[in-house]
Amino acid sequence: MSKPAVFLVSGDIRTGKTTWLRHWMGILKSRGVRFSGVVSLDSTPIDDLNVAKYIQTTVQPNLHLRKLLNVDSQVSIEFEIENGKEGNQPVIKVGRFVFSIYAFNQGMKWLQEGLEHHEMDWLVLDEVGKLELHRGQGFEPQLSEFFTQFKETVELRRAQGKSFPKLLVMVRNELVADFEAQLAARLPEYEVLNFYRLNEHPEFSIPELEPHFGNIKGLILGGGQSRRMGFPKYTIAYQNSLPQWKRLALILGDIVHKIGINIPRNEIENLQNLVSQFYGVTPIEKDSQSQITDISLPEFDSEWHEKYSWEFDSNEFENSGPIGGILSYFDSWNNTEISSLLVVAVDYPLLRDEALKELVEVHRVTKKSVFYFDDSTNIINGLIGVYTYQHLQELKQWFDDGNQSLSRFLKQKAPEIYLLTPQNWSELKSIDE
Repeated sequence: MSKPAVFLVSGDIRTGKTTWLRHWMGILKSRGVRFSGVVSLDSTPIDDLNVAKYIQTTVQPNLHLRKLLNVDSQVSIEFEIENGKEGNQPVIKVGRFVFSIYAFNQGMKWLQEGLEHHEMDWLVLDEVGKLELHRGQGFEPQLSEFFTQFKETVELRRAQGKSFPKLLVMVRNELVADFEAQLAARLPEYEVLNFYRLNEHPEFSIPELEPHFGNIKGLILGGGQSRRMGFPKYTIAYQNSLPQWKRLALILGDIVHKIGINIPRNEIENLQNLVSQFYGVTPIEKDSQSQITDISLPEFDSEWHEKYSWEFDSNEFENSGPIGGILSYFDSWNNTEISSLLVVAVDYPLLRDEALKELVEVHRVTKKSVFYFDDSTNIINGLIGVYTYQHLQELKQWFDDGNQSLSRFLKQKAPEIYLLTPQNWSELKSIDE
């Protein structure tokens, strides 16, 4: 049997696939490997040597409109268009997102040119998604035609004893089955690879890239009853009439792909009453961990069940404050499907998405735990930050040794942590202060 000519790389959204892809191509290009194809850029590329400059540019919302990059020429074109500013150009609308049809067509042209250029080693397509597989739009119908031509080219060059380019295609985990059902017959031999296991494959095993593999999850610490206000903190609506848990869930949903909303176990009854009152449905406990997930909310899309879950402190960590919420969520993943954790408490009504994106982007570059630091009080804020897997493990040991103070733990770990000064101090003002 011939070796695979196609590698289908699957992974969840916002786990660093495109960042890894660009670094992988960059390293191989420096070794003389030739690439053609297309990559969708969420924002300005990461410069490992200048974190501050990267953060300064990428936290500005106008720079988050996606672009399409020609990986051979490094020319990029407008891919996502600001809603309402598309003018007369033909576009595809997906919810609040607007995409240029010209960009899709140009991306397929770049791929086609790479296939016809006999000197290319790799063709890259980032990514095939719901537009192609569920709506027949985006890169379709040219994509199906390209796959058929790619298969014919591979078979012909094999028969002639000539080399041919390999093809790498990115696709989300939940779309792999649809991709195979609709497009696999058009491809030569292919292999499906899990993004988190790419570093174990001989085609992609490059030591410099191992730090790029990681599964960042999010956790909202809902807290308990507010003694000052007399009802649960997570239900308080500060902005746009949204309960704080929901506002933060919407923000984190654009940053990481899995989010737990933690509240104390004794709040289950309050949650059930709240959800029944607001939405006319009763939450059902999913399992012995009492994770409630079957809540249909109009503010969320159909991916709610894949992205959000209600989490309650396990018996081991009950009544332990924030550290109990963090460790309960960490343990619920059996320490196998999480590399780092973005934590945010509901106590910060002025907190914006830019501050959380800054934490995540610095973490992706430095690979360290990242927190905001107040040099006037010498306090590291452990209720808004990114914890690495290693520090989560050490936090568990800290707890097992009889400690429950997050601030003392972080102070002890300060030499290993990346500390940031917030751009806007008011965002870090807690309602508990």
